Formats: sequence, structure tokens, C-alpha cells
Amino acid sequence: MTGSQVIDAEEDRHKLVVEYKDALQPADFYHNFKQRGIRSVQLIPHLEFDDRGDLTAASVTAELWGEIFNCPVRVLGAGRYQSYID
Repeated sequence: MTGSQVIDAEEDRHKLVVEYKDALQPADFYHNFKQRGIRSVQLIPHLEFDDRGDLTAASVTAELWGEIFNCPVRVLGAGRYQSYID
């Protein structure tokens, strides 16, 4: 997982860039959030373009981006926290 930028420390909100390797293992990616106690996150796909304007192999494709959100979601407590890991 790439570094996070805390955008509001009081509310523990983070912006995270999702790299290709993270998109390949979404369950591990979300487990990392849980271990770090991150409760609010904005996910941003990593995109890299070559000289012709095509995505490089390091980019998160649309298909992989969709897989990030295919992890099971279980809502805990009054809808205030979503767990992506069973």
C-alpha cells in the first residue's frame, strides 16, 4: 500500500493511492487498513501513461479497480463503519 495522506487528523480520514500490486490482492489491501486502524479512506487508482498516452503495466486497470470493490462488505454498528474483511 502506498503512503497515506491524512486530510483531517481529528476525523482520521486518509487519501490512499491504490497501486497495481494492491489491486491484485484486495483482501490483503483492506486487511492492512484494519490493522492500522484506518476508518475513513478515499481510494485513488494509480495511473501511469507511456509516451503514446497508453496505460503502462504499472497502472491499475478498470478491471482491477472493480475488483477492489468486490470484497465482501459487512456493516458494523449503525452503518458508521464498514468492514471489508470477514
